[in-house]
Amino acid sequence: MSREKTKKHSTIAFAVSEGMVLMQIMQHQGGGVLDVFGSFVGDGDDAQDIINRKVVEEIGEGYDAVPFGKIVEFIEKPEESVELTVDVFKINMTRLQKDNYNLPKAYLWANADFIRSDPRIRNGDRIYLEKALEDKELNLILHEEQYEKWIDAKLISWEDLD
Repeated sequence: MSREKTKKHSTIAFAVSEGMVLMQIMQHQGGGVLDVFGSFVGDGDDAQDIINRKVVEEIGEGYDAVPFGKIVEFIEKPEESVELTVDVFKINMTRLQKDNYNLPKAYLWANADFIRSDPRIRNGDRIYLEKALEDKELNLILHEEQYEKWIDAKLISWEDLD
């Protein structure tokens, strides 16, 4: 039995300040998860335009999302194999911007120790979140198995192409 092969495109942005990443607290598939800002990108759509709108929607005006690399994820699911290309952007918030930011209830600032240990963060996500804090542009390939919930995806392997 052959499984369907699907290609998808998405974009994400990290808001980073003083060694911390701004994360959203969300409910997904019956549980709480932590994630950064993102969206799928349709054919013919521009990832930069989409992420700029998402940043305004989620954190407000006046923040510049600059290109920060690419992630390619190969995700094995029961019904399909997915190749997800992710355009990554970074928002460097100054200390003043962070201090003046009115943090919504469903958001938190996460430092490296928190990112390594909080179970609401997917294992594959930990890799690129830590690299964002190290200020290293991303050029990653991830291989995951995702047979149940999104949060339970198992990281099989990863490679930093830099």
